[in-house]
Amino acid sequence: MLAGTDLEEAVLDLLRSRAPLAGTRELTGDLRLGAGGLGLDSIALVELLLDCERRLGPLNVAELLEGPPLTVGLLVAHARAAGRR
Repeated sequence: MLAGTDLEEAVLDLLRSRAPLAGTRELTGDLRLGAGGLGLDSIALVELLLDCERRLGPLNVAELLEGPPLTVGLLVAHARAAGRR
């Protein structure tokens, strides 16, 4: 599991509420949010990212969706970087 800062816990809480498989898997940094990981489809992934924006502040959703496969660690790192802007 990722180390427990408030931001990381907020992201993990959102994942647990949005991804049914999150309760059955260890949420490691390299765990993919889509196929082969938590199994979120594209709509569920966009909804998760919008929830993250509402709760944690602005994220560049398009950048996250167009980049490499999104993982738990990448989402936490992106949210942390967005909080510093």
